[in-house]
Amino acid sequence: GVAEVAAAMLDHPSARGGLGRFFGEWLGVEAVGAQAKDPAVYPTATPELFASMSLELERMVEHVVFDQGESMLALLDTRTAFVDDRLAAIYGMPATGDGSMVAVQRDDDDPRAGLLGTAGVLSLTSRRARTAPTLRGIYVQQRFRCVDLPPPPPDVDVEIPDDPAGEGTPQTMRELLEEHDVNPACATCHHLVDPLGLALEHFDPLGAWRADDHGLTIDDSGKYEDEEFHGMAELVAKLRTDPVVEACMVRQLYRYATGHVEVEEIDGPAIDALATVFADVDGNLSEFVPALVSSAAFRTFAEVE
Repeated sequence: GVAEVAAAMLDHPSARGGLGRFFGEWLGVEAVGAQAKDPAVYPTATPELFASMSLELERMVEHVVFDQGESMLALLDTRTAFVDDRLAAIYGMPATGDGSMVAVQRDDDDPRAGLLGTAGVLSLTSRRARTAPTLRGIYVQQRFRCVDLPPPPPDVDVEIPDDPAGEGTPQTMRELLEEHDVNPACATCHHLVDPLGLALEHFDPLGAWRADDHGLTIDDSGKYEDEEFHGMAELVAKLRTDPVVEACMVRQLYRYATGHVEVEEIDGPAIDALATVFADVDGNLSEFVPALVSSAAFRTFAEVE
């Protein structure tokens, strides 16, 4: 009867709060609201703006997962944005006029899509005054593909100065990150993340679209599993159809539900079985969660020998 009870619990309004906490932790919603930018460069980057960014992420999850009952995967390419006056200025949309946050359907030619297209995610994965393709690639790999990336070597300076040569010659982020390709200490990990983040360079540190980078041409080509693509739309399309992403969503839900990071030799078979269920129900949480909480892996605890 566990599955039946769980299904009934999901129909209760309070279920949104419980599952909402999962999405908040998974997507880093709290960090979005707590970030800061260089006020000299981005004077509009106020705590109120970051609060709007957090709220949009929450509203997007509520709309796709709860109101529409769509697959979790639909969060990747939904065309519905949630915009108030502050976010409208970033997105180049008309202001709502009364400060409220409203649902807006993006045009077909809008380069943004889903979670990655939100100002919240794009700003969270940027530095205080410049974009950070490495951080954006890490976000994609860790949150959506469950790729475990080691920290950088302790003797490596991860900060990129605005003018590394000291000659006043502007450079694109792609040029600045070329060192990651030629330095063996960096290349192993950075080839997994930089090509993903560089494809998002048309979006500035607040998530606003930009045609160029301080007058320099932006090359938004990237590589996904060594296959070349261009821009956010193509990256989102690859994520949406990648079985690794679907399996990662199951893994993230399993971690949240059981309260621990999986031990592969113990939890691996259970996660694989649940991934099959997730695929069978097309990522619908109202059908998947009862299967998760009624599984033996959720209801019992096995110790590592």
